[in-house]
Amino acid sequence: MRTHVIATFALVLLAAAAPARAQIPGGLKLPTKLPGGGALPGGSCNKLNGDAGVRLEGFLAATAALEKATSELEGSVKLACQSMARELGVSSDGNTKVVCKRALDSMKAGLRLSAKARSKTVVKYTPARCELRAEASVKAAAACNGSAAGSAGSGGSAGSMAGGCKANADARASLDAQCTPAKVEVDSDTSLALDAAGYQRASKALMVGLPALLMAGARAKLAAAAVKTWAGSARAVVKSSGSLAKGFGAQALCVAGRIKGAMVAVPRIEASVSVSVSVSASASGAAGVN
Repeated sequence: MRTHVIATFALVLLAAAAPARAQIPGGLKLPTKLPGGGALPGGSCNKLNGDAGVRLEGFLAATAALEKATSELEGSVKLACQSMARELGVSSDGNTKVVCKRALDSMKAGLRLSAKARSKTVVKYTPARCELRAEASVKAAAACNGSAAGSAGSGGSAGSMAGGCKANADARASLDAQCTPAKVEVDSDTSLALDAAGYQRASKALMVGLPALLMAGARAKLAAAAVKTWAGSARAVVKSSGSLAKGFGAQALCVAGRIKGAMVAVPRIEASVSVSVSVSASASGAAGVN
């Protein structure tokens, strides 16, 4: 009986401090009630009321949406690199940085021409062009005004959430930009290639993958500044999470857990944007279209 009580108490403490819907290692869900049906200390915080609750719910939801958007952006970069890798006959395994470096290095080597020919591969391309969708900007701004009422200059955690909401909305609108894909053509005499078969593979890989990489890079560049502003606001919210959570009374521990749980997304979002920009730049350099 003593062992059961201690174990139950430990799970209660863990549930109170953890983000909503957290799980115990091994995949088991945390209990939502005490044995016998009693409520856990800390209360439920799946839905928060009041102005502060609405602002916080909006900020956390926007953070999740931004992580999804940037993850999809990086995913498009990885898929493009994997397509290039398959055309080149090299491994498509690894994370985005690894598979893209492998594919781009192989492509660059395959495009080499004989030094004696004093010639070079000519890549003709039309760059990707992205424009913000008016409806996306309006929708993002409306969501910000509705979920994070107040101005960015209101100070404290409320000001951080309001400013972060605006930057988050700008970033998501940028990632949802309407883009015209880049068009790529390779023009050179294959008879001058050191390895004609390898040159053909590299040329095809370039045409298969470069348009998508250039488009992803254009979207990422549009969003980069807003993501940087949002990340600063998000970190400010985390720093003030203790005082912010206290305002929710019995829900304080649960609220603090949700904030800290959501904020682990910050470095992932920054990394997804960064790798999308850097891979696009590396692909442009490898193809000679900087």
